[in-house]
Amino acid sequence: MKYASYHVLDDLEAAAKAAQAAETKFRAELAREIARVERERVFAFRRVRFAKLLADAVASAEQPDAVTAAQRRAVANEFGWDSSGDRHRAVLDRVEVLGGAFKPETERASDERSTPDFASALKEFEAWYQGHAGEPFYSLFDQYVPEAPLVDF
Repeated sequence: MKYASYHVLDDLEAAAKAAQAAETKFRAELAREIARVERERVFAFRRVRFAKLLADAVASAEQPDAVTAAQRRAVANEFGWDSSGDRHRAVLDRVEVLGGAFKPETERASDERSTPDFASALKEFEAWYQGHAGEPFYSLFDQYVPEAPLVDF
């Protein structure tokens, strides 16, 4: 026999299950938000790494006219590309525009205080790549490139 007071317990149990469902929903939303900001952080540091790659190529170029080739080579090496593929060549051609922001000191005008708007050019490049490849440019850094084993004959 069920007493009327058991309805109170049923109501409390329903409220507890609703609270549990609300917590589960909140935890899922929180996990998605954490993943989103984590990805933003990772991509922000990859932007720095990419810009540093372009800047370091300027320093490694033996002649001022070799800067573009050095930057293309640095990017290709970073991702394990050869420049024979059309997709890679298209990306490297776009990288040339970005690389112009990093000029050798000898090419800078004495009154030049800053480089061209690299941040805007980078956003444009990122949007182009997203449309071209269907994924963010910085996801390229996720790809594992196995090293060729050394074989001693």
